Amino acid sequence: LAASTVTLPDGSERSIEGVTNRVIVDGWLRTAGNITVDITGAGENYTTSLTSGPNNFYQGISGLLETTAPGGLISIKVANSVVLEGQTRVGGTGAEVDIEAGTFFELVQIAGVISAPDNGTLVSIRAPNGPVYINGEILAGVRWQGGVKVAEDVVPGEDGVSLGSQVFIETPEELRIFGAISANGPILLTAGPDNSADGTRNFTSSENVNASIQLTGQLTSWAD
Repeated sequence: LAASTVTLPDGSERSIEGVTNRVIVDGWLRTAGNITVDITGAGENYTTSLTSGPNNFYQGISGLLETTAPGGLISIKVANSVVLEGQTRVGGTGAEVDIEAGTFFELVQIAGVISAPDNGTLVSIRAPNGPVYINGEILAGVRWQGGVKVAEDVVPGEDGVSLGSQVFIETPEELRIFGAISANGPILLTAGPDNSADGTRNFTSSENVNASIQLTGQLTSWAD
């Protein structure tokens, strides 16, 4: 772990150092401050149902990443892939989950959830050199209540304008959404033709679908 810090309630930071390749979170990483991860090592090979390659950050199905700080930040930036199978949570206006995976990103189905349920939050996922697979669920400005999804009311900011909570996903390769993305604000999806040398990773060839984004799940925005 080249640089990982957890901000404690008194404002101080606790660093975890000495690991250069990979972080595995099967337990709870929970703090009243921010969580930031920056890994530049080669990682270890990891295979999912959709792809495989070097992995720097893996969250198991029982893993929890959470900041309870209002407007807190969870930031993960790694040289290779990020795979999330558990719960990732932030809350409060201005809270943010920011992920940059050097190769592929996968939010795994059933248990994989990124939750930023309050108004004015942001979930940003970028994979500049690989595909993105959203097989779990992303909630931004939306929460489950009584078995249904309920969107937070959009509250205007000091300038009288608010876009609500937003979801940004960007990849130059394929984007599959087998799960669900819900936001009370805009959802921006950017994808392109697979520029990978490994054609087996491209659904346009393996499934004969000529598209950059394959949506078989749910995409819901409450934005006006």
